[in-house]
Amino acid sequence: MVKRRNFREITFFKRRILKKRGIYSNFPRRVSFDLVAEPPVSVGDATISKNCRIGRNSYICSGTLWDNVTIGRYCSIADNVLIGPPDHPTHYLSTWDSFYYNKEYYRNWIKGKLTVLGNDIWVGANVLIRKGVHIEDGAVVGAGAVVIENVPAYAIVGGIPAHILNYRFDRDTIASLLELQWWNLDDTELRQLPFDNVKKCISILTSKSSSSK
Repeated sequence: MVKRRNFREITFFKRRILKKRGIYSNFPRRVSFDLVAEPPVSVGDATISKNCRIGRNSYICSGTLWDNVTIGRYCSIADNVLIGPPDHPTHYLSTWDSFYYNKEYYRNWIKGKLTVLGNDIWVGANVLIRKGVHIEDGAVVGAGAVVIENVPAYAIVGGIPAHILNYRFDRDTIASLLELQWWNLDDTELRQLPFDNVKKCISILTSKSSSSK
């Protein structure tokens, strides 16, 4: 009974602390205290390791963010997504981690490379994103994909390994969106945009940008 009470108290305490920071989690014990989040952020049933950052209005339903993962604003991440899991050394005698636990490789394995997801990225269910991969703004990763290489802005990728299937918009539209960086606007401004008409959004944002100069 004492252990169960302590478990509940710790869970309640951590949930309350995270909520004050604008981080909403169903399982707060799985979320590292050093998570840097720009609220509001929802991490659902996900496990969040050390040295992770998540931008405003992004969410992950379930899965794992390993060490050194950065996620931008307005990202939608579905169920059972693994981001930045560490590699095992294939050039050693064995890939079993206990053999190299105290070696430099293991320390680098823990620190790892930085895995980056930009802004406005949609990641489907059951996706694996390899450590060190950079997925640029506006990209879409189809369900079940295994992403082992960088993904350009506004590309739609899928498959094992993931490859480019298409782009969300034409080159001129992509260039305009990357220049305008709408995700840096506040929520009030964004809600006034006609989101179903990208060309009109670009026109409005371009006009506002020009008038503010």
